[in-house]
Amino acid sequence: KDIKLDDKLFDILEGRIKSQASDFQASNCLDPTENKNELGFNGSLMALGLIHLKSNKESVAKRIRIPSTIHEVRCCNPCNILFKSFVRNIIMWEVMESSSEFVEQSVPLNIRTWIRSDYLQLSMLLPLNVSVADIDFQNLYLIYYATRVGTLYALAIKFAGTADHLLKRLLIAAFR
Repeated sequence: KDIKLDDKLFDILEGRIKSQASDFQASNCLDPTENKNELGFNGSLMALGLIHLKSNKESVAKRIRIPSTIHEVRCCNPCNILFKSFVRNIIMWEVMESSSEFVEQSVPLNIRTWIRSDYLQLSMLLPLNVSVADIDFQNLYLIYYATRVGTLYALAIKFAGTADHLLKRLLIAAFR
């Protein structure tokens, strides 16, 4: 029955079924007129996080995707990314470590590469049918920073009360 509950929660997250509380769309897409998915999305994501807290179930954590393609960057709702990053990390509790490398690795490789590239490099990295003009740079940067902040938030929860000096330095450096 747990698998059916997980599948039902993922169906709500991905917009395949409608919440009784509201009519909404997929969490990775924006509606140009309005976004009604917040109630179903946030509740489903929190339920998954609490059900699988500290379980280290990689199969569940991998299903909570952070956008990593040009289309997903253009169509995603960046407000949800911080929450997704946080929930992925609290599920994969044992994997979390207080290092800048871990925080950086939490961001999808494509996003990290695009953020660090200049215009010419970026135009060579993109698929042939995509131009630099097609990239929503605002969403790209929001995804990058929201993923990092969600990871830092999960690390702060995990190491709360431990006096972990590495994490303290990492948090101070991240928010300067």
